[in-house]
Amino acid sequence: AAAAAGVGEEKSGELGGAAGGGGDGGSKITALQDAGRRMSMAPTDDYTVELDKLHATVSKWVRDFFHPDHSAPHMQGSSLAGSRSLPLNVVRSSLAKRALLKDMTRLCIFFGKEETEVSILPLFLTIINERDWELRHAFYVHIPELCAFLGPAATELIMPFFDGAAIFDIEELVVSRALLCLAALAELGLLTRSIMLTRAQLATPLLLHPSSWVRNGAVALMASVARRLGFPDTHVLLLPKLNDFTTFDLGTVLAPDDSAELTSDMITQALRTPVSRQAFKLTLMRKSDAKRSSNSNSSNSSNSSSSNKGATSTQGQGTNNPNTNPNPDTNTNTNAP
Repeated sequence: AAAAAGVGEEKSGELGGAAGGGGDGGSKITALQDAGRRMSMAPTDDYTVELDKLHATVSKWVRDFFHPDHSAPHMQGSSLAGSRSLPLNVVRSSLAKRALLKDMTRLCIFFGKEETEVSILPLFLTIINERDWELRHAFYVHIPELCAFLGPAATELIMPFFDGAAIFDIEELVVSRALLCLAALAELGLLTRSIMLTRAQLATPLLLHPSSWVRNGAVALMASVARRLGFPDTHVLLLPKLNDFTTFDLGTVLAPDDSAELTSDMITQALRTPVSRQAFKLTLMRKSDAKRSSNSNSSNSSNSSSSNKGATSTQGQGTNNPNTNPNPDTNTNTNAP
């Protein structure tokens, strides 16, 4: 501020001298304009440098949140380990990551589109494999904000994570939120037609899930996909997948024009009776037992085949060895151990 005031006084003095001095006034004004231009450019350069430094610092903090083991390896066994234990515990906690998710929009604006896609998005995608189900739930709550910021191209890159990890999560609330996340992405126009149809087909069995949360999420996804597809594609591509889980053909209640809209209430009223919780658990147990027995059989078969190969190899070695005695009861080789 003091420098700016000094420059202002200098400018006013030189302008006054130029006004009363005569011939060299034009050159002084030009010099002042050049100096002002240089002054206006210098802060811009400094701002860019300082912003890059700030980006690097905050990016390191975010990486330390997700990879705390790399943050301070030199603290192991040092006298500062006790004083630094609290920050490391905070870094490792899912509460800190949930705080980042909650403020994801400002974080994306701060880093910009390119750096967010390269540095921030891969870190947030690791949350899908977290053990804390509340953290996974928070991820699907806030990930539409990140996708809306990055656009359809980046959204398509994260769609493989919605094939199994999200829709078939062990926690029903996470499954419900993942379905609502897909519905929000479809409403925002960030999903292609093939992606919407593929995810809708994966989610159709969840329309009869015992949990009302999961059923509502699946219904919301179907309604959002239908709105994005429009009249002809909905009748031709989506309804045949839904009619396997409904008591009547939904095409009979939709007018054959663009004004017809497949709503969540229409889908809910047409659904069959949901699977009971007892039957659902029994089916899961049977699937688990079948998978366990299949893995056991494959393991036994691989072990038997390897043992047969070992026996065959041993027999071959015994036949080809000239020092091998075919009769184990008589040993003609006196030098044998």
